[in-house]
Amino acid sequence: MRVRLLLLISLLFVLRAQANKYYVNDASRTGDVFTTAVGSSSNNGTSAATPKLSLASVLSTYSVSFTSNDTIFVDAGSYTNTDVGLTSPINGVVIKGAGNTTTIFSYSQGDGFFMNVTANNTTLMNFQVKGYNGDGTKTTEALRIAATGVKVTGVQVNGCGAPQSPTYYYPVEVASGATVTFNGGGISCNIYSEGGGIHVTGATTNVTLLNYQIIGNSDGTNGVGMWVDGSGTVNVYNSRFEYNNGASDEVGSGIYQTGGTVKVYDSYFNANTVNDITRCDL
Repeated sequence: MRVRLLLLISLLFVLRAQANKYYVNDASRTGDVFTTAVGSSSNNGTSAATPKLSLASVLSTYSVSFTSNDTIFVDAGSYTNTDVGLTSPINGVVIKGAGNTTTIFSYSQGDGFFMNVTANNTTLMNFQVKGYNGDGTKTTEALRIAATGVKVTGVQVNGCGAPQSPTYYYPVEVASGATVTFNGGGISCNIYSEGGGIHVTGATTNVTLLNYQIIGNSDGTNGVGMWVDGSGTVNVYNSRFEYNNGASDEVGSGIYQTGGTVKVYDSYFNANTVNDITRCDL
């Protein structure tokens, strides 16, 4: 029995040791913490000295070879118009930025979404998503989560969407059956015709907000901060809903619940209004 146990421990150690690391840099050394060289599309991205130029390049190059616990380190920088329409790699991959004020994914060329998370146990952490406007449909947003065991840690979603035709939905969409924990970070200054925050829909969906900030979003018709319209469960802890503003005929500028179970603990609601000026300078 002892021999078997030792063999099992050794096997687990080997499996963990096999996790790979990939690196992305924006062709600048300013503020870098992960890499020692600037990024290039011709680099292999497998060392700090040979980073890829974009996250999209890493995902396309190694899409069939990722393993669970692999980590993609995205260094400080502005990644503009390079990372659009992404799909999360296989289960358990971590995409880690250098901070949500220093690693910024932005899109300024019209309709486009950042990532559709379809792989279970994906972790997104420490970066900002800015300026994405969906794909011109009602089903894809800046960030869509349709998987279980997803962790979104220290991710900020800012300035996404526009109240125009065709109708855009929420910057962050949690699909039916998904389970996700949002820990730190938040959603600010988004303008969508449905809402500027999070849409939780469908059955058996489970969402947890920890230390999360939903601030300064506007023009929503169904809960500017969060809309819960399925039969799932949402738990909110130590979070802020502030300065979210809807149009004159709207309801639920903080949280709008039309289904499911919502429980709020130790959280702060302030100045969530309709037909008022929304603060986006926070």
